[in-house]
Amino acid sequence: AEGLAARPGLRGVLFESDSVLAEARAYLGERGLLERVELVAGDMFAAFAVTADLYLLKWILHDWDDATCRRLLRGVAATMPAGARLAVIEGLQERNVVDPRFSMLDLEMLVVPEDGRERSADDLRVLLAAAGLSPDNLRVTAPGPAASADRGRPGPGRRALGRGWSIV
Repeated sequence: AEGLAARPGLRGVLFESDSVLAEARAYLGERGLLERVELVAGDMFAAFAVTADLYLLKWILHDWDDATCRRLLRGVAATMPAGARLAVIEGLQERNVVDPRFSMLDLEMLVVPEDGRERSADDLRVLLAAAGLSPDNLRVTAPGPAASADRGRPGPGRRALGRGWSIV
């Protein structure tokens, strides 16, 4: 919603469960953004068809084990047209390195959603590549992470999304 509010010319599609869409409808309506967002009910683990220039997964992959992440990312890659990008926003937790923010979150992800975890940049690259996406370039910024990968050839004017890390 913040991205749409900051950029009046953008439109979005929110692909979510029915229960989340009900909350989103109210939230977006209160902010005057509802008319610019198409709300689409669905299951991210089933086949879906949502066409966009940019797909965004924010704090999603850390909830799931690697096999489930690969399945989810393959589904997203299958619906992406050539030239589209996928932005993945996740915390980075390098293996065996204590991080003041993400080490505790990593422990929480192991316990709460069962088998979820924070991942390193290399871990995320492997997951994206296994889904047929092209993570080409890594940029690290601070403090919140973001990554993007291409489906097809990269478009002009590519840049990091937000603060954090970006695979472009």
